[in-house]
Amino acid sequence: MTKPLDYEVAIVGGGPAGLAAGIGFARRGFATVILEKNKWPIDKACGEGLMPAGVAELDRLGVLHHLDRQHTHPFKGVELISKRGTRMPVPFKKGAGLGIRRTALSQALFAVASQEPNLTCLPVSKVIEMVQTDGHVSISTGKAQIRSRFLVGADGLRSQVRKLVAKEIPTNVRRYGATQHFEVAPWSEFVEVYFSDGIEAYVTPCGGGQVGVAFLWHYDRFSPAHGKTGLISQCLSHFQYLKQRLANCRPIDETQTIGPMRRKVRASPLKQIALVGDAAGYHDAITGEGVSLSLLEAQALVERYPHALTSYHKAQRQLKIKANLLTGSALFLSRRPYLQDTAFRLLSKFGLAPF
Repeated sequence: MTKPLDYEVAIVGGGPAGLAAGIGFARRGFATVILEKNKWPIDKACGEGLMPAGVAELDRLGVLHHLDRQHTHPFKGVELISKRGTRMPVPFKKGAGLGIRRTALSQALFAVASQEPNLTCLPVSKVIEMVQTDGHVSISTGKAQIRSRFLVGADGLRSQVRKLVAKEIPTNVRRYGATQHFEVAPWSEFVEVYFSDGIEAYVTPCGGGQVGVAFLWHYDRFSPAHGKTGLISQCLSHFQYLKQRLANCRPIDETQTIGPMRRKVRASPLKQIALVGDAAGYHDAITGEGVSLSLLEAQALVERYPHALTSYHKAQRQLKIKANLLTGSALFLSRRPYLQDTAFRLLSKFGLAPF
């Protein structure tokens, strides 16, 4: 006699993509489990600025009213700032963005997920082995053996699930990042993006009394000394205006780092497995759209399961087109400070807002 399946859907990874997918599948009536190697809430080095489409998706999921308002702050667009100080404010055409501390976002999504009767969330459940068989996937953790009809990889940049369905394409782009939060009232209605030579700084309001500062850099242009020790100070030395702004501001937390960030993959669509979020391939964090994309990908997957998974991969590619185009353009300018001012003026003159 064939052993019955434990779940219809198993999701590896309990970040925004995994939790959003889990909520969606559960609301469609599918018995779903999320396996997360850490405990919620989960922190991660990221820009924390959620674009309007992502805010709308959180609203649709019923997450917004669960957010800790001490750790959120709206913003009305993105302001690009060249190495020479030329500023290009780009207000959103529709809606507002929301700066959210990553832990606050994780906690709110988890609170909603915990209320779903068809969804089981298992923290501290590191996946040891995954085996595909005819009609189901078997997953081994340190605590349990789980069988599911469908497997979702939402386990981030170094995805284990991706190894089952995709080939990683080598790249010579080495990009790293670091983040830290500072105790200071937000001074702008925009997320500020400062460009230098191969390094950028992102300032996101994350509450009434704090901002998150994230740095991203090309390793061939900036190679920090001494690991995390003094890393933020080294990054700030490339941005004198920002350095002065933060000179007397108290850091709220420890420095977090991430990288290398780029993950270019060629996936082989399978009926039993799909990837969402960073696990599906990651170009760069420069546009600040990573979480929004993850939420929208999760929605697209849930809507198409189980009969239109091929169209999910097409929809996923479509969702990434604009973000990847913006990212490619921004990375080009990041390495060419002498073009930044001209590019910003032309974009502003002709109304070619990138957001």
